[in-house]
Amino acid sequence: MKVDRKELLDLIKALEPGLSSTEMIEQSSCLVFTGGEIISYNDEVSVSTVCPYDGFEFVVNGKSLITLLTKLKDKELDFELKKSELIIKGKNTKASLVTQAEILVPLEAIKIPNKWRRIPVGFLEGVQLCSFCAGKDSNKPIMKTIHIDKDYVEASDSLRATRAFLENNTTMKDLLIPANSVSNLAKYEPTQYAVVEGWIHFRNKEAVIYSCRVFEGEYPKTGKLYELEGDEIVLPDNLDVALDIASIFSNEDDSNFVEIKLSKNKMVVKSQNVSGKFERAIRIKNKEEVSFTVNLNFFLQSVKKFEKMIVGERTIVLTGDGFEHVMALILD
Repeated sequence: MKVDRKELLDLIKALEPGLSSTEMIEQSSCLVFTGGEIISYNDEVSVSTVCPYDGFEFVVNGKSLITLLTKLKDKELDFELKKSELIIKGKNTKASLVTQAEILVPLEAIKIPNKWRRIPVGFLEGVQLCSFCAGKDSNKPIMKTIHIDKDYVEASDSLRATRAFLENNTTMKDLLIPANSVSNLAKYEPTQYAVVEGWIHFRNKEAVIYSCRVFEGEYPKTGKLYELEGDEIVLPDNLDVALDIASIFSNEDDSNFVEIKLSKNKMVVKSQNVSGKFERAIRIKNKEEVSFTVNLNFFLQSVKKFEKMIVGERTIVLTGDGFEHVMALILD
């Protein structure tokens, strides 16, 4: 069968989030060609798309097929299935990949819905923004999720937290989704979603369906973290540059701190380690004198995403258009 190499490559690359680097379950590192669909499934994420080539029914290692089609440059390839091999021929090339006929991944666990709902305005941007501060500690699995409430999407690693507000959301609420499962969701540009039997499904205009398990549990209440009074400070455009240079003079361990000193119309960024020290003054609009120490990497990530800041005794709150972010300060 003649196959457009780039067309097939684009289709299967979209399925990569559902592939495991190692077989967590049988065939979780494989692409499943069912005759009408191509599917990846690793027990946490599954991605499926329509297969334009009738009669393709086999299971093959996903990484191997993607890498092979990426390195080959033929516009068109010839695919032939013989016993337990997929034979791929180009103009001057012949390759074969081992295939399996029996589908062992539990695709029946994925119940594709008949009814879909429109994704709320702000959801995709919110997931993308919140993912960076979700927890990594396996001993606190609920903190590794993104919490979806009626009015906002949120995530926290206990040292910082982010909220992104939703518009006109009447249906998507009280959901917990592992942050790792949806870190790449926005690039699929889904427009619809549905929740069925422990899975949330997202569908885009190209009929790609991105599915991931939802997490069961009760997310901690975080509302009071954002209740901070004080003058708003507009973050200067070049603050990220100063922080990036300051990182050269900070430690790489848990004491990776930066000191920020605010005075009238001036912000000073300071860092120091055994190799030397750094200081830069930046003009800003400010009246109050205040100093604080904060995790440099966290602060650098945050100032690239947010526009304004309020400084408290134990935390700082950064805000943007439809977003807010809180960070713990380093206390003596």
